[in-house]
Amino acid sequence: RRPLLVRPTFLPRRLIQIDARYDAVLAEGFPVVLGGNNETLQLARDVDRTNWLTLLGICDEAMAADMGDVTMPAKVQCTSGNEYEMTFAEASWMIRELRAWGISADANWRRMVKLAKAARNDDELRAIDLSEGWP
Repeated sequence: RRPLLVRPTFLPRRLIQIDARYDAVLAEGFPVVLGGNNETLQLARDVDRTNWLTLLGICDEAMAADMGDVTMPAKVQCTSGNEYEMTFAEASWMIRELRAWGISADANWRRMVKLAKAARNDDELRAIDLSEGWP
């Protein structure tokens, strides 16, 4: 005889908690060291992510024009408010790292959602560690 499964009543709330943790990771920003300082780059809003990807395209164009070692006309501003000058090549590298970090965060969010949806009961939902697996 198959054991009776208790339908997880906690699922909607747990999915909200997983989403909130993912949003919090994004709100903390991408950690980067600039000028010897620990900084973060903002990407909590869609416009932030769009701006970084736009800048990556500009950097790629500059590098294709053999201008990778040229200092960008605009400084990069961090969540601290500090601004840093950098070359197109440096900014390109930084944004590629940011992109990899974002993909890792998204993969962890998806992992947690999958675990939550596969949970057979509230105890299994509660066993999902919301602090685990983030970049």
